[in-house]
Amino acid sequence: MQGGGTSDKTGNTAVKYRQVKERLDDDWFEYLLGRYQAVKEELEFFEYAVGQLSGRLPEVVRDMVVDEMTWREMAEKYNVSETMIAKYRKKALAEMKELYMIREKTVGRFLLE
Repeated sequence: MQGGGTSDKTGNTAVKYRQVKERLDDDWFEYLLGRYQAVKEELEFFEYAVGQLSGRLPEVVRDMVVDEMTWREMAEKYNVSETMIAKYRKKALAEMKELYMIREKTVGRFLLE
C-alpha cells in the first residue's frame, strides 16, 4: 500500500506541474499575441501614413525604407541630386511627424471618452 501513496504523490505532482506549465504557456501566448497586434497596428499605420505623404514622397520613402536604396541610387532613379533626396527625406519626416501627432491626439481623445 505504501507504493500506491508514492505513486499518487508523483502523479499529483505531475498534474500540478502540467497545470502550471499550461498556465505559463497561456500567459506567454497572450503576451506574444499582444506584442504581435501592437506591431501589426504600428506597421499598418506607418503604411497608411506613407500613403498620405504629398507628391512623390510615398515612392521615395518606400524606396528608402522598404527597398533600402542608397541616396545615390534614388538620385539616379528620380534624376535629382542627393541633396534633393535629403530634402525629400526631411519633408517626409515632417509630414510623418504631423500624421503621428494627429494620431496621438485622436487616440488620446478616444481614451478619455
